[in-house]
Amino acid sequence: MIQVRISADHKDIQKFDMKGHALYAAYGQDVVCAGASAVIVGGMNALDELCRDCCSFIVSENRIQIIVEKSDDSVQLVLSVIEKQLLTIQESYPKHIQITRKEV
Repeated sequence: MIQVRISADHKDIQKFDMKGHALYAAYGQDVVCAGASAVIVGGMNALDELCRDCCSFIVSENRIQIIVEKSDDSVQLVLSVIEKQLLTIQESYPKHIQITRKEV
């Protein structure tokens, strides 16, 4: 299962931590993994282009983290879009992706 942990201070997202594998289908055919990966990597690319120093990204095998260093409305908008897209995937595949949001 893919596990996504979102840390937020009230409505402002501070961190995404995504790890695991969906195990929905065989490697290379797993639409849940592909969808979640596309969402998080596309979001990281948008954040990097929008504000090069606003976030730090940690990418390793089986885990991706987005850590907010400086935030503004446009950064929060991108982060909210990532969250909504991942929630949409969770609605369709609840046995393969779990999202939790924690107030910090």
